[in-house]
Amino acid sequence: MTKSTLLMALTLAMLMLFAPMLYADSGAYGYIVDSNGNPVGGAVVTVQDSNNGVVAMTTTGPNGFFQVALLPGTYTLRVSKAGYVDKTIQFTYGKTGYPVFLGNITLDYAVQYSLPLKNITIPILTYISLPFTITNKGSRPEDVGIRANTNCSLTVDFLQGTTIVSKASLNPGDTLSLQMRLWAPYQKTASCIVNIYLDTTVPRTIVMQVTILNTTLGTISAQTKSITAQPGTTVSLPVKVTNTLSKTFTADLALGLPQGWTATLQDQNGNAVSTIQLDPQQSTQLLLKVYVPKDAEQASYPVQVKITGRDPYFTETLAFQVNIVAGTPNVALSLNAPHVDAYAGATAKFPFTLGNTGTADCLASFNLSGLPNGYKWQITDSQGNVVSQVYVKAGSTASLTLAVTIPPDVEPTTIPLTLSASCGSSMDKAQLSLGVMGTYKLSFVTQSFYMETVPGSTQTFQIQVQNTGYSSLTNLNLAFTSVPSGFTVNVDPVNVLVLKPGDTATFTVTITTTGDINTGDYYLTFVVNADQLPQTSRDLHVFVKPQQSMVYVALVAVLLVVGALYLVYRRFGRR
Repeated sequence: MTKSTLLMALTLAMLMLFAPMLYADSGAYGYIVDSNGNPVGGAVVTVQDSNNGVVAMTTTGPNGFFQVALLPGTYTLRVSKAGYVDKTIQFTYGKTGYPVFLGNITLDYAVQYSLPLKNITIPILTYISLPFTITNKGSRPEDVGIRANTNCSLTVDFLQGTTIVSKASLNPGDTLSLQMRLWAPYQKTASCIVNIYLDTTVPRTIVMQVTILNTTLGTISAQTKSITAQPGTTVSLPVKVTNTLSKTFTADLALGLPQGWTATLQDQNGNAVSTIQLDPQQSTQLLLKVYVPKDAEQASYPVQVKITGRDPYFTETLAFQVNIVAGTPNVALSLNAPHVDAYAGATAKFPFTLGNTGTADCLASFNLSGLPNGYKWQITDSQGNVVSQVYVKAGSTASLTLAVTIPPDVEPTTIPLTLSASCGSSMDKAQLSLGVMGTYKLSFVTQSFYMETVPGSTQTFQIQVQNTGYSSLTNLNLAFTSVPSGFTVNVDPVNVLVLKPGDTATFTVTITTTGDINTGDYYLTFVVNADQLPQTSRDLHVFVKPQQSMVYVALVAVLLVVGALYLVYRRFGRR
């Protein structure tokens, strides 16, 4: 319940309680609110009788409340305020002596708008127009200001024809029909808020949610993006440039080439092209000529054509692969162990051999499919170097390892995988499976490792540990590796054979001290072991305090010495 609604409810309760006293001659009361339920203060309330004579007039308070005194009869109530549509209602006040509660009387805004969508998606470099209508439904002229701002680089204009409109004057009944035009610049995908402000007698704010979607523009394309060639030859690749935007653009063209290579972009007349201008939906055909050096080794080389718009700004890259071969490669994968088990948080390794039984050297690339999110993989050579591609000569092999890193928090599972190696048109696949055995983790439930004892006594201390991993721990034991002289330590139980996930093990440590041990702080070191985990070490802090009887003997001795000194002073002090 809002503050204004609560105030209205309390006021109504008071009026109903004291109505017989306050409204012996009264006729009606109520509240004036806007279309959002907010109180409207300063509204003029006029009451007319059946002969259209004004019998009462008042103004609403800040909470929208009004009341008028009337004699029994039938009346017409009119409410008006600048910025709102006038409201008229009829009611009858009887001879009950109690006032008539007219409830919440809602005033509509004088300036009304129409916007079909308030949540839209706009692709980058795109205009979108939405009809935006403003109508004055009030009884007074209205001056309307129209403006918008955004929290991103979106451009918003309000057009009447081709004219940008920022303000207008509307007489009662007038309608202003505009087009709200939005332009999305080149940027990453983003969510924007557009605030539309109607500056009128009663200001209004309209909120729109606009998503700018970064999509592939398709300004540069090619039917083929991979070609095979030999060293010392020229490769010709057709390239098509299309203006897919809604406005004319001028763009620069640039090439990305391997070191030592040269290339040109040519038009249909054989002229070199570095800048291009196209109208919307216009396209042109270019020819990319790549000159392969004679000493180019057998490999797959990347060649790129990049287009960058000046106004509007945008950028797109078209990537080609030029495969330099002297023959035909044929790759083959061979794995000795296609299934590997590994714990969560560890790295599973699949040794494999990549062979090339073809007649041409091969620069092979790899892909691993089926791996869930969060897992990482890489290929290493026999020296442990991470490689993204492997060069294999014709008739030779390479010893490699596929390493899959498992996230530490995954549950046990088995994952089928497909490793593929490709070189040009040759490709081979191998089916693998990864067994994730879960996480082994042990945590201490005991938080404080401190105890007190006295010489010659036996005390116990409990140490609790919990299996917070996903798999069972075996042969769990606790042993003290460093015990000071004067202490004897026993642990029960000596060994816990199996501790399941979530279970807790309690070790009871019995500590006995000799009677002649010195008081003070001692630290006893213990370790917790399990088959699946590295050793964990902690210190148990033991404070050996004096026995109570010894304290009493010392206190008596001190008192005796003090008494003796007092007697000596009494006897000989004055001398």
